[in-house]
Amino acid sequence: MNVTTDDLRTILSDAEDAVLYGLHQEGDPPERDQDLLLLFRRMVATRLDKPGATFEDMVADTYEETPEEIRGWWSQWG
Repeated sequence: MNVTTDDLRTILSDAEDAVLYGLHQEGDPPERDQDLLLLFRRMVATRLDKPGATFEDMVADTYEETPEEIRGWWSQWG
């Protein structure tokens, strides 16, 4: 099976939706869950392009927020 980087990105996005809506069958998934899976998907996608990239690298490439701001999301949800 030949899988391209774009195929992997699509697979990751589809898997993210399957998990979110599989867990939360009624209504929209909580923002915390959406954000966590999006962070994971973006980290995988970043590493496809830049093997060895750090969390900070991914955030700099894909978010306007800083890594500290993103880490703060979880302290708010406690």
